This record gives sequence, C-alpha cells and structure tokens, in this order.
Amino acid sequence: MSKLPGQYVKRGMWVNLDDGPVMGRVITADTRTSNVIVAVLAVATAFGISHLWNIILFVSHQLRATASTTDGLYRQQQALLRTLPTSTSFFSEWAKLWWAWKKRATKAHSRSLPQLIFAVLFTAASLAVGIVTSYVVSTSNVHVLTRSPLCGPFNTLTEDDSSSPGLSESMWLSKVAAVGRTYAENCYHPLNSSQSSESCEIFTIPRINLSEQRGECPFNQSICAKIERPGLVIDSDLVDLNTGFGMNLPRRDRMRYRRKATCSVLDMTDRYTVVNHMDNFIMGRDLYPKEELVLVHLGNGSNKLEEYRNITTIVSLLGSNMTKSINSRYVLYQLQLNFRCQRY
Repeated sequence: MSKLPGQYVKRGMWVNLDDGPVMGRVITADTRTSNVIVAVLAVATAFGISHLWNIILFVSHQLRATASTTDGLYRQQQALLRTLPTSTSFFSEWAKLWWAWKKRATKAHSRSLPQLIFAVLFTAASLAVGIVTSYVVSTSNVHVLTRSPLCGPFNTLTEDDSSSPGLSESMWLSKVAAVGRTYAENCYHPLNSSQSSESCEIFTIPRINLSEQRGECPFNQSICAKIERPGLVIDSDLVDLNTGFGMNLPRRDRMRYRRKATCSVLDMTDRYTVVNHMDNFIMGRDLYPKEELVLVHLGNGSNKLEEYRNITTIVSLLGSNMTKSINSRYVLYQLQLNFRCQRY
C-alpha cells in the first residue's frame, strides 16, 4: 500500500479476516524489525530441522534394535544411526554401506534403499522450508490495517468560525472530488487499464470492474433520442466491502454494495433556451457583460421560485471561451443532445 502515513498503520499482530483466523494472522513491522525476524526465522528453522532429523534417526535406531544374531550390514547401519549424522552425510554414508554389502548381505537393496529415499526427501523438504521462510516477510504490495485517530463522525464546523456549519464539509468534499477525478483518469481509463502506477496502488483493489451493455431509455420515450436502444447500463454488480473496499469486517458484519446506472442520450430539441441575462440569485455571482446562459428545460424541478421551476440546469457559455478543454455542457445548444443518467 502506498502514500499512507506511517503513524496511521497498526503495528503488531492483527488478523486479515479474508484469509481466515489462522492463515490470516499478520504481524506488521518496520523494515529493521522485519530483517531481524527473517534472521531469527532462518536460525530457528535450521535449528528445528536438525533436531527433527536427530529425533528421526534416534527413533529408527531404537526400533531396529534387536538381540538376535545379525550380519555386518545391520551392525554398521546401527552404528551409523547412532552417530546422528546430517541428512546429506547420512545419505552418502548409507549409500557406501549399501554399495559395499550389496553382493555379500541378504536383501541389501530392500534394507538400504528406503532409508536413502527418505534422506533425499527430507533434504528436499528442508530446502523447501528454508525457501518458504524467506517469503514469510513481504516488503512489496503489503496489506496493512489502518488505525487512524481521525476516524469518526465528520465535524461540519470549521476551526476558525463555528458559525459556518457545512463550510468545512464542502471544502472536504471538493478535495475528495478532485482526488477522485485524478484517480479515475489514471486507474479507470481504458488506455491505462493495463498499466500500473503507484497512484493506483492506494487501495487493495486498484479498480472495480464495471460491466457495460446497451439498454432501453430509462426516461420517458418522448425525451430520449430516436435511436435503437439509446440506454447504456453500467453495473458494478455486488461488491463485497472487504474484497472490494479494503475493509476488515467479520463475516457477520459484512455486506455487499452495488451501483447501477442507466445513461441515455436525450433529444434537446425545443428543450433549451439561450438568454443573456439572469438574476444573480440563480448564478450565485455577478454576470459578466454580454454573458450568455443556456437554460435546460427537462421537467419541473424543486426550485421554489415558480418562474424558474422548469429550469433543470444553467450553463454559462462564457466558459467555452475561457477553458482549454472541451466540455459538453458548453456546446450543449449546438449538439442539441444531452447525456443523462438514472441511478439505482
């Protein structure tokens, strides 16, 4: 996870509930501590493997012990088991005994080959354990548990002026919207879908796959463009809060979220008006000289003023001469089309 302040990361042991109560146990530590953990695990693994091998040899020696008359191969094998050699030394010495006695002892092959095969398998398993130990500590694409003291109900009052409720919330929403637009352009754009950048690794899942298909117009047929299946259905399907949004909730508290929207091209013929004057109350600012506005009429809205009730939205054409990018709202009256969405 990138771009996360270290003070908000929970240090120590926690459980990743997606991996279960046992395999999901994780210890989050800094780089220096992780290096020490790797060294301790390597020493402990070597120590445990060597003692496990010694125990296996000792038990084999005791199970083979007998008071009956035996041949030289048996006695030399027992002596070798009693010296507790390493697995590699055991393999070479046991192979020498088998080679020396293969023509002089009875059933020398069946009395030697099982131990040789077991020594090879144990050596291979020891190497595998040593390799797996190095993967116990992960330093890239690490999932951490955030623990911030800032989590809680949002304070709608600013620190400077407690009489301005909602100002801090509006500022916060503006910042979130700006970050969201940048993230969507970098991580959801079709041209960037196969590319990975550091900014797209902020969340556990860089992007939620959205399905797209053509559909019918979600509005009244009279307002939709006269084309076949003008609707575009965008569906996220059911997204689990843990796997999709990076939460770490137990199964009893988990839920799935779905966002579905149907967009459609609307026929704007006779549904807009271009004016060059409007009350400041509507725009919220003083108008510039000769500034033209596009009034879109798509139905009665919630405006309390009766003369403005049928104005769905207002767009200033002044922006088309000031911005470097093309915005469909500024050329709305030229295209005579509007793209609207109905969310579920």
